[in-house]
Amino acid sequence: MESANINCLNLSDMCIMDMEAFEFTYVEKKGPFQDSARAAWIELFGFIECIPQSNIRFQTGLRYVDSALEGDSKYVYQAGLSLIDNSQECNGNLLKRVVPGGRFAKFTLTGPYSQITEAYALAMSVIGKNNLVIRNEFCMQRYVNKNVPESELLTDIYIPVAQ
Repeated sequence: MESANINCLNLSDMCIMDMEAFEFTYVEKKGPFQDSARAAWIELFGFIECIPQSNIRFQTGLRYVDSALEGDSKYVYQAGLSLIDNSQECNGNLLKRVVPGGRFAKFTLTGPYSQITEAYALAMSVIGKNNLVIRNEFCMQRYVNKNVPESELLTDIYIPVAQ
């Protein structure tokens, strides 16, 4: 497999894996990812207070470019949680859905969240060089750790690929 470690971007080599579907509680925003992601997380963090930390399996962001649309509305970002007990209700505009499973190309970014867009571009390049076909599904990033120096943040990036 093609390596993804280039210059100052610390992105792991690609790993192909299968992921099971999971229930997702989230906030959705549309627009350029650098704006919509931040807005979605700010809104979601306002709701997290009503969810016990012991009920949160993981935090994840989903991103999708809807090629059927034009302009900024084609960029869809969902910031959300996988909960152990998904029956928990919070006041507000939280949505729920099942994120489909399947095969994914996984990369791990070590470093600041500001490098996620660049990491996606590099990951897409590696996928192309390995002749993999990207499925028409949301890409995902899972935030592995927190409360560490920015240079030590770990973000797993999952890009849906065909079987």
